[in-house]
Amino acid sequence: MWNGDGNHAVLTKDGVAFIHLAAAVSLFVDPPTILVRPQSQQVKAGGIASFFCTAQGAPPPQIHWRKNGKRISQSQSRYLVHTYEHGALLRIEPVKTARDSTTYECVAENGVGDAVSAEAQLTVYEGLSEQLPPV
Repeated sequence: MWNGDGNHAVLTKDGVAFIHLAAAVSLFVDPPTILVRPQSQQVKAGGIASFFCTAQGAPPPQIHWRKNGKRISQSQSRYLVHTYEHGALLRIEPVKTARDSTTYECVAENGVGDAVSAEAQLTVYEGLSEQLPPV
């Protein structure tokens, strides 16, 4: 005989009772969302550029940075990445005109849905006499 209410069941066979218990497990999952986007900036050659990005999701997303679509590695000496509970900071020091004037991207992913990203442009200028258009 089989008796059950959805959470447990009792099966009896030849006078022996077998009990089956079911536990409901609820998992909250949420794809990543960028909350604070990195801001484009203009920096003099030899100066410091910093980009900040925050994201949320469940589980909490991992954040990394890309330069021209390629992931920035911690082994690159002029690029420093600090990660926080819900964000990440990219610091470039010293900035160099030819190498660093490009697009930087904050990428957040948590295995739920697609990764999301936000871009910012770094414009590096050589001297005070050079006029830059507004960003």
